[in-house]
Amino acid sequence: APGVPTYADGRPRPLAPELIAEEFPGGDACLSQLRSVGVSFQVVSDKRGVETPVAIEGPIGGVRYWTVGAGPMVSDCRLALALAKVSPELRSLGISAMRFSGAYSYRMAKVGRLSLHAYGLALDVHEVTADGKSYVVAHDFARGLPNGCTESAPLLNRLACRMSQLRLFQELLTPDSNADHRDHLHLAIAREPADSRQALSASRDKSE
Repeated sequence: APGVPTYADGRPRPLAPELIAEEFPGGDACLSQLRSVGVSFQVVSDKRGVETPVAIEGPIGGVRYWTVGAGPMVSDCRLALALAKVSPELRSLGISAMRFSGAYSYRMAKVGRLSLHAYGLALDVHEVTADGKSYVVAHDFARGLPNGCTESAPLLNRLACRMSQLRLFQELLTPDSNADHRDHLHLAIAREPADSRQALSASRDKSE
């Protein structure tokens, strides 16, 4: 759209972290909003690096998130709220389920800083179910496609395009990004600005 900042390849840049924080607040405000949109979850014990850890116990906006040989998705509440926000886009593509391999995982990124997975703010999606059919990123994402936004583009390319257009994810990586993402889509929202995290920490200290 006119006026939207873009990367060199034409993809829209995400909103600034402070604007993302307005969309997806942390702490009790996040938990309250997550309940209000009908997501079933449990607040879990402290997870290193995660401000407001939750375990998701059911679908998010009509989309089921599952992983092989593990329990429920554990993430920061803000990521779950972001997935609830984008659920209408997912459902419009017929998507009813997503298989992931990583949400919360305390680890470093290759650039020498903590990964957004370490804060519970990222999700790696390997497979989606749409209209009863399975689409695996490693096989069904068309690499090097000039325009993944067209109706004729493969479903996974259209999914990546729509998520990019929403500008809510600080990191949106696909098999086109690098070899590390050859088999999954990486979605991650920005951390809250430092002043927001400090205010949340001060609020918790007072409540204790």
